[in-house]
Amino acid sequence: MTYGTDLFCAGRLMLSDRTLLLTGGDVYVQSNTTNLGNPDSNVFNPATNQLTSTGTQMNLPRWYGTLTKTHDDRVFKTGSITHSFGLDQALLVLPFIRSGNTISATVPDSGGDLTPGFYMVFVLDTAGVP
Repeated sequence: MTYGTDLFCAGRLMLSDRTLLLTGGDVYVQSNTTNLGNPDSNVFNPATNQLTSTGTQMNLPRWYGTLTKTHDDRVFKTGSITHSFGLDQALLVLPFIRSGNTISATVPDSGGDLTPGFYMVFVLDTAGVP
């Protein structure tokens, strides 16, 4: 690995130019993983088989992150895994109730099902369109 980054643990996102953005991952020291995560962001170009740093690091070391691309190719990262639980590794389908212009949802009481923190909510119509 060019940067000592364990790419198995990195967040991945295919970009419009057909390169692959890789964020975070783990760090190897003397061929051993550290389980600390890293703040690296790299781009892999499959046409040239080259991995290069973007020159920008994330604010915090992370691994197993989720990357999302907007319609105008901006990228944002949500969630990350810890040693206890994966904050973005599950899909939780909530029952929604619509009343006029208001939508309400009932969330689970158990912290094991819904850990404290910030969440992204996606609302889809009957055709599955956001």
